[in-house]
Amino acid sequence: MNMQAAELKSLRTVGNSTSAGVTGSWVDMQGFVTGRNFKAIFAAGPGTTAGTCGGSIQSASDTAGTGATTRLTFSGLTASGGYEEGHFTMANHRALRFLGSVQTNKDMDLGCAVVGEALYRP
Repeated sequence: MNMQAAELKSLRTVGNSTSAGVTGSWVDMQGFVTGRNFKAIFAAGPGTTAGTCGGSIQSASDTAGTGATTRLTFSGLTASGGYEEGHFTMANHRALRFLGSVQTNKDMDLGCAVVGEALYRP
């Protein structure tokens, strides 16, 4: 990928989460080349009552989640946090979201972003 065409898109803004509030909203990826690889970065740090966390990235035809398909599953992070990255291809879909999990009765500071190729860069 041409680095001038690389663009970062946040799927879940970094913040403290419990098991109830860790999933991000659907993000419209119009303007990205969907037939090529995306790089995903999942990062977490310990919260007040640190536990384990994990998640996956789903794609769908629209921001309502029509035809949702899991594209990438992260192996998970321990209570001490860290980051994980992975790669996936998204074809025939236009929206992405981070679907996360945090250990019951625990909290973690976490976020997720993807890097993809923009269709047009002046």
